[in-house]
Amino acid sequence: MFGISWISPLQALASTPLEPHTANPVMFQNEPMIEYDRNFNPLRDELLIHNIGIENGKVKVPDGPGLGVDVDMDVLRKFV
Repeated sequence: MFGISWISPLQALASTPLEPHTANPVMFQNEPMIEYDRNFNPLRDELLIHNIGIENGKVKVPDGPGLGVDVDMDVLRKFV
């Protein structure tokens, strides 16, 4: 669903404080968003061990150490 290339911008966006114009988010108007490519890419889409979750229509920010995700080393070896 969401690939590894999505994690870094997601973490950066989640750590950005709300400013006056986003304190009361209006969907698609002033709510933070990330654009991403939805075409299948095995390196990007299969590299994570656990997929990123969605709760109430919003992406759940991973809360593990570092970027919060684990890389599947077997998948990574296929591309090295």
